[in-house]
Amino acid sequence: MVRVSILLILFLALSGCKHVLGPDEELTLECKSFNNYSLRLDGYYYVSKDKSSENTAAFFLYQNGVIHSFGAFPITEIKEREKLFYDSIFIEKVRKIKFFWGVFDVDEKDITIEMWYPGNGPLLVYRESGKILNDTTFIIIESSRLDGTEKKSVNHVYRFREFSPKPDSLNVFLCTK
Repeated sequence: MVRVSILLILFLALSGCKHVLGPDEELTLECKSFNNYSLRLDGYYYVSKDKSSENTAAFFLYQNGVIHSFGAFPITEIKEREKLFYDSIFIEKVRKIKFFWGVFDVDEKDITIEMWYPGNGPLLVYRESGKILNDTTFIIIESSRLDGTEKKSVNHVYRFREFSPKPDSLNVFLCTK
């Protein structure tokens, strides 16, 4: 009981700090229908090659331009992460957590992604850009904050993995109309 009380107080204190420090940053990309068949949308993409880490990241891309992140986790846990997306209680919780969501845009063979990331206060927006190699593979080559700071070159190769049933893109932050 004491542990629950301490966690509740900590959560309330941290969420209160966010309002003192200001609002979350805004995404600059807008939701728009993705009518480009350069990428498959009937599953998810995961980082298959990142020499700097044993972890992977994965996300769903949707027809309306929304991206839904699995977060970062050890590659050995990918099957366990998949199982979570069969759990309706888990899906409902994730719909309400802003940093699991973002927007992407495709322009011919270029892909741009904007997502919220937690910081020491309001959520920050990072933009990643890269090249589409084929309908099941793309590479992210640059990451930065929207203001151009924290710019770095990366080499994250994302590969497609078919997954069904894919959860829908409903969330309380993006493309709610």
